[in-house]
Amino acid sequence: MSNYRIVYSSELYHHGVNGQKWGVRRFQNEDGTLTAAGKSRKRARQRFFEPSIEKKPKKISPAKALADETKNAANESSYTAGKLGGIKRNKERYEKQQEARKMSDAELRNAINRLNLERQYSDLSTRDYKSGYDTASEVLSIVGSVAAIGASAATITAIVSQMR
Repeated sequence: MSNYRIVYSSELYHHGVNGQKWGVRRFQNEDGTLTAAGKSRKRARQRFFEPSIEKKPKKISPAKALADETKNAANESSYTAGKLGGIKRNKERYEKQQEARKMSDAELRNAINRLNLERQYSDLSTRDYKSGYDTASEVLSIVGSVAAIGASAATITAIVSQMR
């Protein structure tokens, strides 16, 4: 039997570009200016990495523009409602942390016991109270939905009138 020897190499081999001479650049002249090939390569890269440069703006029908504006308005209203709720929750959390830092251990323990009792009582209670935030969120959600439906109807009407 013949002896086979497997050699694993962790070396990287690079033999250059075929036909490339030492010190000769393909896309750049000696003074640093670009050759014709270099200029076309630069334009191609700019088109690839910055596609908005050479694209012409698309023509948008008035119906589509109206639908987009209404959709954006509905999204902004729900986003604003979410942000308002987040601000309120963060402020309340900060105020509670400041109060807790000023309390002694006994006072903190009593406060925790009191909050647990209140939570248990509210779980057993049958009444539901809505905060202003909840009400505002509901109203904004409904208004956004109605606006979106209205925009859809207006868009359909505009498209049908353009088809005639």
